[in-house]
Amino acid sequence: MFHQWLVADDFDACSDAAARVACQLAVNQGQATGQQGRVVLCHVVQPVPLVMAPDVMGMPDMVATLSSTIEDAGVRLQERAQALQEAFPTLKIQTSLPSGPAVKTILEEADRQRVDAICVGSHGTTGLAHALLGSTAERTVYRSHKTVLVVKSPPAVASRELGSAARDLRADL
Repeated sequence: MFHQWLVADDFDACSDAAARVACQLAVNQGQATGQQGRVVLCHVVQPVPLVMAPDVMGMPDMVATLSSTIEDAGVRLQERAQALQEAFPTLKIQTSLPSGPAVKTILEEADRQRVDAICVGSHGTTGLAHALLGSTAERTVYRSHKTVLVVKSPPAVASRELGSAARDLRADL
């Protein structure tokens, strides 16, 4: 029933925990049904809003930067897939690197990949941090017609990553 999973992966410890849980569930269900389990690691490349200025000479630099970011994400995704394949050799591990708004793209990719369920990591943020940063996991649960498993991270990991996200947010302001 749940031997094919899509894992939303944003390269943090929460996503790593979610991937490992999905892999173990896929292995267990695959063994119970006699079917090979499959896990698709999906990293969504967020669209970058372009602000058109009178001087568009910087456009090639922005395109090169975006291209480099996508290439780096692809490399990281392959590395994570390889590590999971080594840890779960009976599974079929695949990767997907679509582009678009995170939640909408995760749901579309889950349908395209024909998985049974989606697994996402959650930082467990609340209050102001939740209001500012939002929750991809929460919105995925609400909007999905598929089963969604949310894997919460250990408090120490969530706290460390929240501090990093807050620093990134301040740097962007």
